[in-house]
Amino acid sequence: MTRLIAVTGYSGAGKTTAIELIAKLCPSAVLYVGQLVGDEILRRQLPPGPESERTVRLELRKEYAYDEDRVMDACARVRRAL
Repeated sequence: MTRLIAVTGYSGAGKTTAIELIAKLCPSAVLYVGQLVGDEILRRQLPPGPESERTVRLELRKEYAYDEDRVMDACARVRRAL
């Protein structure tokens, strides 16, 4: 059974600390949405910076939001690439 644990929060809220603890208890792949966005920016050859990040985030949300199967497929593709 595939399980997904999502950790969200503002900058400095302790997301990384929580993820590190979870990873020690349940070794598994860790996916950072920020890294997915950064990789997509590079793939599209967009200039780095907040405007590209915002554009890509909004487009990914529009494409994948509320479609659990597509989100899990995207996560699986990234995980295989790790």
